[in-house]
Amino acid sequence: MMPNYVKKTAGMDRIADAFSGYIHRHPNLDLMWSEKMGYVLMTVNPKKQKAECGESYRTAESLACRLFSEVVTDVVMETDNSHSAWELDESETKEVRERWTPFLDALPEYTYICEAILSGEADYDED
Repeated sequence: MMPNYVKKTAGMDRIADAFSGYIHRHPNLDLMWSEKMGYVLMTVNPKKQKAECGESYRTAESLACRLFSEVVTDVVMETDNSHSAWELDESETKEVRERWTPFLDALPEYTYICEAILSGEADYDED
């Protein structure tokens, strides 16, 4: 039986490139390409240097949604609040938008995803 390969697209690569510095500096994330699974975002335990879970993304839209959502998660965790992206207060929303700016400068076509994240309408699951 032949494997079902995922086609790597220029759009997916643009997203991976735009977020590469963010992922490189993030203590708990790594992103890699698999021709059988697509882009795989790994959650890493930095103390053990071991992957704790991984999710695959086969479309540019789903990968962008997940990575923009990670930025929101960072802000929420830094403020010690336990709420969803669409429940951000004004200062958190401002911080998220500032952190998104360099990514949206490179990927302006994904602004609609950011707005969907903030409104609670975003969904990066492909299945």
